[in-house]
Amino acid sequence: MAEAAAFAKRPLVISHTGARALTDHPRTPMMRRSRPVATRAGVVGVYFMPFLTLDSHPKAADVIAHVEHVANAQARNMSASHSIMACCQRR
Repeated sequence: MAEAAAFAKRPLVISHTGARALTDHPRTPMMRRSRPVATRAGVVGVYFMPFLTLDSHPKAADVIAHVEHVANAQARNMSASHSIMACCQRR
């Protein structure tokens, strides 16, 4: 992500992700990888998908925990124009 941020002319997006500190899964990047998104007015999209928990059965509280973790971890790099986005899908 740092390489993409170095060349990006517009804000970056990481979508369909979560926080690696909460669930160690390849779809959840470490915060140091998503930090360039926050510093370049980008968006991190936390998605209601099975990889948010190790048992593959996340609940709304799990999504909220991931959104809060990403927001808190990125807060020092973000201004009012930056976004953390949560997407939910009905099953």
